[in-house]
Amino acid sequence: MFKICRKLLSDKGYIHYEISNYSLPGFESIHNTNYWRRSHYKGLGLSAHSYFSNIRYWNTKNFDVYYNMIDQGLMPVEDMEELSIIDRINETILLGLRMTGGFSLKYFESEFGKDSVEILDEKIRNIREIVDDDSVILAENNNIRLSGKSLIVSDEILASLLFSDNEINKT
Repeated sequence: MFKICRKLLSDKGYIHYEISNYSLPGFESIHNTNYWRRSHYKGLGLSAHSYFSNIRYWNTKNFDVYYNMIDQGLMPVEDMEELSIIDRINETILLGLRMTGGFSLKYFESEFGKDSVEILDEKIRNIREIVDDDSVILAENNNIRLSGKSLIVSDEILASLLFSDNEINKT
């Protein structure tokens, strides 16, 4: 079904810009793309989530608590989490490779260091050896991305690219 959908939509002029999303050129979801690129966002309203400077926080889902806090001039934040280096690396890989354009290796190196790029490169080489196919993950124009044929098995590939605590401690 994935392959049929991809063929039908591309024949109608739609572009496959994210694993589960298609659009006509120029009509890609700005909202979702912002999440996949790990950009900052501010959520307003009940249960809304926000992300800024490696901190993710979310508003209460309780209507009465929300409005009581607003009436008191307080932010209705229920909880927050600060993302660790491993969380940020793994989110960059998982979310970045959801996009058919992938993510920038320059960005990855500037955020996480040269050693992290070398670990990622080693993981990619291992995957290519296991499947005996160099085109499963592509590195082009300083971007890393999954090939079109790899999108159907992206979960397995992405799981193989995740960093562990031991690898992070080496960087």
